[in-house]
Amino acid sequence: MPGLWPSPVSFYEQARTRIRLNADGWEVQSRHPVHPFIAWELAVRHEAAFLEAAFHYTQICDLPTEEEYSARTARIAALLAHAEHLSELEQSIRPILPTDSDRVRILAFSPHPQPLPPPRSRLSPLADKRLTSIRPLLDEALEARRRGDSYERHIFPSLIKADRQIPGAGIHSAVQTSDGYRFPFDKDFEAVLRPLRYIPDYLGIACTNDLFFRCSVEMAGAHLEGCVKCAARAHGVPERRLRIPLGGLLDSRFVKGILDEDDIADMAAFTRLALNPAKHDFVNDQHQGPVFIYEDAVYAYFLARHLGSVALQASGSLDSLIAAVTDSARHDRYFWGAVPSSNIYAAEMAGSNDITPDGAAEPCRQRTTGAAEPAQPDQQPLAAEGGSD
Repeated sequence: MPGLWPSPVSFYEQARTRIRLNADGWEVQSRHPVHPFIAWELAVRHEAAFLEAAFHYTQICDLPTEEEYSARTARIAALLAHAEHLSELEQSIRPILPTDSDRVRILAFSPHPQPLPPPRSRLSPLADKRLTSIRPLLDEALEARRRGDSYERHIFPSLIKADRQIPGAGIHSAVQTSDGYRFPFDKDFEAVLRPLRYIPDYLGIACTNDLFFRCSVEMAGAHLEGCVKCAARAHGVPERRLRIPLGGLLDSRFVKGILDEDDIADMAAFTRLALNPAKHDFVNDQHQGPVFIYEDAVYAYFLARHLGSVALQASGSLDSLIAAVTDSARHDRYFWGAVPSSNIYAAEMAGSNDITPDGAAEPCRQRTTGAAEPAQPDQQPLAAEGGSD
């Protein structure tokens, strides 16, 4: 038979790492059957069936022969029927089982037990304090992730909407091109901007791969550190004084003379709860399991954006950053033939309210009070005089 035909064992092994134990049983990810599974084996087989069915569907889209097409469609039908049968088995035995979470965890025994993740985000109290205005959007994104919704279609658009409400450059500042997206570059703000290039992909991969929780938190911390050092540099702090970690910098007299005491306290809390553990801790204190959960990755980014914006505003650097990002984005659109959108994934799906008449994305400068006015919309990119798009 032509084409790729991986062994079902490979999908079974992959499924073992994808299911997650919640308070009411094992949750599958490929297609949620509207109920969890008490039996680990049923959950794994259900997940494996949909993983294999999804693979064969992608192969059907690759112009197979008639024989291959018939074989794959028959295999998909058999896999979907098998998954439905497993779901029916689970629902038939569920009414006779206890419902309290402690007994469910005992019954949902795994032959390959894993250490438990933290029960809640370590950054939740700080997010409650600092992210009140955008919490509904973040909660919407997190709930979509729990349902297994598409990152590009349902999760990332909510994150973009929340990001636009924070003054300064963020993941919404990208320029979409035919082969992906490009983030603004400016040599004076590179320590602030570069970590933002990784965050969207890391958050997307982390939806299904726990290993990327830590990467997202670490990049968020790098962004905040870049913002604080940029603020200190704007106040004339010598470069040699900035060659220390964020925690030490926040304790220095230079930063204490720039930032509010409450802001410094919250930045120090973020460093203690997120940035330092992302670098040094590899098990949580309660179950010897993972340090971070997906909520930590999301809260870390938005806390870093919020606190970083506070630092840049306090030093008078925010307007310069916005002007630099606007200018860089305009040049990116010209030189890369970019689609004019500040919403990386969801502009076509959800529409964008930040598009100017000439199609240029506005990277949030309209929401910044007193911001220095960047280049006007009628100004053209440097090379525009001698050529056309």
